Amino acid sequence: MSILLNKDNNQGIYKETTTWADGSPIANQEDGFFYLKLGTKYFEKSETCVKLTTFGGDEKGVLDSSQALQAAINFCIAAKKDLVIDGNFRIEHTVIIDRLVDGPNNRSWFKIIGGELRVTTGIPLFSSTIDQKNDVKDKHGNLIYTQYLPVSQMVEFIGVNFTSTMDNSFVFDGNKFLRCSFVTCSFVKIKMLEANVDYVQSLYFQSCSIRDWVGTWFKAGKGCYDIRFSQVTAEHGESFIEAYEYFKYDKVQLFIQSSVIEGLEGFGINFRGSSIVNVKDCYFESNKKGDIITDNPALPVADNGVNILDNFFGPVGNNAIDNTGSGYYHIVLGELYSGTIRGNSCTDSNNLIFFKTTKHDIEYGLNGGDSAINQPSKRARVFYGDTVLENGNNGNVVLFNEDIAIGSLIWNINLDKNNDWVGAICIERGSYEKAKWKKFGTFTTPITVSKNYLNVSENLNDYTKTGVFFVTTQPDFTSAVNYPVNEMGMLTVYNSEDPSTGNVHQEYATIISNKKYIRSYDGYGGLWTQWDLLNKTVEHLTSPAPSAPSDNYSKQDLISTNTRLEELIQQLHTSGLLKN
Repeated sequence: MSILLNKDNNQGIYKETTTWADGSPIANQEDGFFYLKLGTKYFEKSETCVKLTTFGGDEKGVLDSSQALQAAINFCIAAKKDLVIDGNFRIEHTVIIDRLVDGPNNRSWFKIIGGELRVTTGIPLFSSTIDQKNDVKDKHGNLIYTQYLPVSQMVEFIGVNFTSTMDNSFVFDGNKFLRCSFVTCSFVKIKMLEANVDYVQSLYFQSCSIRDWVGTWFKAGKGCYDIRFSQVTAEHGESFIEAYEYFKYDKVQLFIQSSVIEGLEGFGINFRGSSIVNVKDCYFESNKKGDIITDNPALPVADNGVNILDNFFGPVGNNAIDNTGSGYYHIVLGELYSGTIRGNSCTDSNNLIFFKTTKHDIEYGLNGGDSAINQPSKRARVFYGDTVLENGNNGNVVLFNEDIAIGSLIWNINLDKNNDWVGAICIERGSYEKAKWKKFGTFTTPITVSKNYLNVSENLNDYTKTGVFFVTTQPDFTSAVNYPVNEMGMLTVYNSEDPSTGNVHQEYATIISNKKYIRSYDGYGGLWTQWDLLNKTVEHLTSPAPSAPSDNYSKQDLISTNTRLEELIQQLHTSGLLKN
């Protein structure tokens, strides 16, 4: 049961308890706020959140509230309470949050909720004093390299407005925080972090607004893992995300979905050395240096797992910067060996994507706005051409020499009798000089109804293409039109499709008399033969049905029959089969 208590001007709703928030027993102690002792009994305040003003914070933002924020955070971590930022607070000094990664008391979220934290100096707002250093050694104890790991974890910011009056202020101090979440938060003129000592890991941003910053808002100079943005709006700043591999140690993992990245003086997303980068269902517009780029020439690594799917790339306007040496492109990629670029739409005709090298192997297609994609970018799994040489070279299908993947297809665009294959599939990976291809499909001359009704005044000598043509009125049987007979019918034409001969065969079948006439055209001699009528012959494959019995027998029939019976009886007697 809860009761109203008032002790030393501390009034609130309390309930009786025997333990602290972590379950340990209370023994002759009280904190004077959340826990009170009255006589021999202990009481816990029913409120689960601590207000920053309770610790002396100035909610009007005139005075520095750094010490009050530090005291409130220390208390909340110890008491397992959440902190409410109940006002607009000015912060001039870095505040420490120490929640040891995987520590036994730090496995649930510590929430900081609502209000404004306004930084007025060039500092990181939050840091940690936990030692980051970790020496990696071989089995003999020799030092291989030293890591500086994330050390403080499980902090969730909900509805907090982060602002700054300085261009060089940050929310986090480098890569010190892990497994932290920002939900419906706002960031105005303050950057997230800049980590140049080691990798960043597991930071989540959902439904956040980011505006008016200088420099790069999120910079991971030595790798990052599990960095996720969803329904985020990043507008009117400089550059948004910059993430590079820690060479030979840590890769780049980014996931950006359903977000808006617009109106930036720099780039939207810049990465190099990825193991996975997913950008899906996003809106890009008017980012001067590009929307998605890989621009770090000092890092000699390739990218993997790059998936750019179903995004809209709006107009960049007149402020675009030439980011390729060949003009402005929304997507500029380098060496790349796995991933998919598909289903994107671009309003800047011909300026969707640019590959800086021919060394890439990805699935690419169904994108709008890439009709004039630069030639080395035509790397896809489906090609069109008319040559696949037996030694593996695919001839003139494409114009560059990077490796091609198994399963790639070439569709024959010049299919005929002399080029008798529908397509070819790559069965062994390699350069176009060495890749192995297997052809499939064969050429078949189509029988098509080229013309439903043939004009009876037309000359049949002019019908040399394969097809079927119908004559439904009486033809003008003259030598000028070359009909075999003055009767309605059907003309069937077969062309040899052999350009060296040009032979043609015609058949004319009449409809009423059911006769067929044939003739041919000799391509060598250039002459038509005369029409010939085919003879109709019928071969009966079974015996005709026997006639019905009749009583009208002639005398000779009876004599013949009796003679045959006498001969049969004599044979039976001779053989002994018939006895008297």
